Amino acid sequence: MMLSRKAENYLKAIMTIESEKGYARIKDIAGAMNVRAPSVTEMVKRLDKEGYVSYVKYGSVNLTSKGNNVARIAENRHVHLKTLLMDIIHVPENIAEKDASVLEQQLHDVTIEKMKKYVRSRRPEL
Repeated sequence: MMLSRKAENYLKAIMTIESEKGYARIKDIAGAMNVRAPSVTEMVKRLDKEGYVSYVKYGSVNLTSKGNNVARIAENRHVHLKTLLMDIIHVPENIAEKDASVLEQQLHDVTIEKMKKYVRSRRPEL
């Protein structure tokens, strides 16, 4: 099953929270994503069913290796888009952060891959 970008954003948020706290809870994810807890619970249950997270009701949400892989790929895509905006066309960081999020939602995967290739040609360390 192909994940939506919305689902990928949940996985990225969980990855970030896990890296900071060691675990994520529904309220943490809701706060990070600025959405209501019931929306998070619904998505987390779906991600659990698909094998992307391990969810314990009233407990923690943890990425599985499958979920971690998707989160890392999505984060990599975001970093490349943000880098393109900041380093190559000189958009301020706060705007680049927001615009990269919008772009990764709207652009076709082929376009994103071409942008990543361009960024890597100019910034090989990425």
